Amino acid sequence: MEQLDSTIDCYNPNWDIRKNLIERSHRSDDEEFLIPFGHEFKTKNNFMNHAQEYNDYWNISRAHSGR
Repeated sequence: MEQLDSTIDCYNPNWDIRKNLIERSHRSDDEEFLIPFGHEFKTKNNFMNHAQEYNDYWNISRAHSGR
């Protein structure tokens, strides 16, 4: 790993919350983006445009408890 200047990091499934946060994020993406709108994505460009709109909505427009 020295060649890549990187390290290996593993989570402990017995106490590490990171996996739960990632899985929850994937669930939200599936339920609020891919399932309702997936049938509209005919091209990669079309998908990328919709994904950017969803990302803007998710991080900026929707109500949430973050700052």
